[in-house]
This record gives sequence, structure tokens and C-alpha cells, in this order.
Amino acid sequence: MDELSVYIMIVLKTSIGMAIVLIYVSFINRRYITQASSIDLMGNFLLGAVIGGAIYAENMSLAKHTIIIIMIIFILSLMNFIIRKVKGLNRLFFGYSIQLVKNKKLMIDDFKNNESQISFFEFLNMVARQKITSLRDISNAKLEADGSVTILTEGNFPNILMIEGRFIEENLEEYGGKNKLLNELSKLNIKNTEEIFLIESSVKGILVVTKNGNFIY
Repeated sequence: MDELSVYIMIVLKTSIGMAIVLIYVSFINRRYITQASSIDLMGNFLLGAVIGGAIYAENMSLAKHTIIIIMIIFILSLMNFIIRKVKGLNRLFFGYSIQLVKNKKLMIDDFKNNESQISFFEFLNMVARQKITSLRDISNAKLEADGSVTILTEGNFPNILMIEGRFIEENLEEYGGKNKLLNELSKLNIKNTEEIFLIESSVKGILVVTKNGNFIY
């Protein structure tokens, strides 16, 4: 293969690789490439290795290059589908939020035991970047699954008690138990939880979102 053909093949492989990845991103309704879960991180490594490595592998044909990328995209899509559908796997692979400050109380044990997954000094830096000059101004703070920190200077975070028909047991226990929730739902004339998509508890009370998207409060 002469030098000009090599450059043409690099352009073709790059173009096809980028086109397939962009189609995949559009298909999963993701408008950014940064990882949001361990599956996304693994996918980024795999796609980067395949697209980047195959571009300069002269012995790999254009057809083989395209097939490998499509195979990886298919595997990633299948894994994302299974994880989102199987209860328990979603929390395991996509992570969960961790409370760092709760009702003006710093969760020191979480920092000591590394439950927070960040050090206290990293937390202080994140606080400073949000232009908060003192910890006394923080009412509640939590580490999100994507690594960002959400801070409230007053009030509490809303508490998700149910999502996609599944009760969040730890949040339900903090709320006061299932019986208390069912009593609140009866006040809203809700007798059957099968039609509920989400239940949120906040300082404003209970919010129920039905499976057709309607709000009840």
C-alpha cells in the first residue's frame, strides 16, 4: 500500500469510527461523551483503543475495522439495557449519591471510612468553587454518582421513596416507614401503587408521579 493509500485509509477509518460513535450517542440520547457510569468509562476505553489503534493498523481492513466497532457498540448497548432493567444492577453500575452534610451536621465517619469516596480537603475545594465561604452556610450537601457535589444553603434534599415501581428501602425508613407513606397516599385518594412511577418526599410534602407523567400532590 503506497503512502497516499495509507492516508486515505486513515481518513476513512476515522470518519466511519466517528460516525458510528455519534450515531450510538444519539441513539442512547446522550449529548456528551464523558462517562456517567462504569459501563460508559469502559466503553470509552474500548472505543478509543479500537478506533485509535485500528486507524494506524495497516493490516486491518476497513470492513473488519467497522465490524469490530459495531460489535462493541452492540455489547455496550446490551449491557446498558440489562443494567437498567434488572433491579439492583442499576445502583451497582451507575452509582448512588452519598450525603456529606445532613441537616447542618458533617458526616465525619463517611470521610474517615472513605464512604464518601473523596477526602475532606477535596470536599472543601468543591465548596470553595461554589463560592461558599464557610461550612456554617451549608445546610445539606451530597456527592452525586457522577462525582459532582450538590450543596444547599437552606432546606433539605427531596427524598425519593419509590421509582419505577420499586421502593427505596433506606429512604423509606428515613421517611418513617411504609405504613406512613401508604397513609399519605390514601389522603391523595391513591389506593394502588402499581400505577405510580415515582414518589418524592420534600418539605412541600408528598409528590406522586404516575406512569403517564401526571403529578399528584
